[in-house]
Amino acid sequence: MTGPQTRLVNLLPHDLVVMNGASFVLASSGHVARVEQHVIDDMLLHLPGAVLPLATVQYGAVSALRPQQPGVLFVVSRTVAAEVSRPDLVFPDLEIRDENRRIVGCRRLARFAVGDNGRGKK
Repeated sequence: MTGPQTRLVNLLPHDLVVMNGASFVLASSGHVARVEQHVIDDMLLHLPGAVLPLATVQYGAVSALRPQQPGVLFVVSRTVAAEVSRPDLVFPDLEIRDENRRIVGCRRLARFAVGDNGRGKK
């Protein structure tokens, strides 16, 4: 699904900047695909000089994910892409950080392999 007919729709809560020589900015569509997160257990880790919270979480349903459309790739978080087995879901890869270690862009988009041998779930 690559070539001149491919369209990208950004389902992230922010604009996406892909830097691979030139910068390509893809504005957020205003729709954000998310994975629900449920806390299964809360506990405290007692360490020398500190007590830290530790939660056990489980992912739930994915919300606001649009149906597949011919010629369209949807940019989502890596977490959403890992939870849904669809070849039309791509995510930012090889993140680029500024001097304060904040992510300012990525070098490419990626997707999980779908099927028995890939990360995607059946």
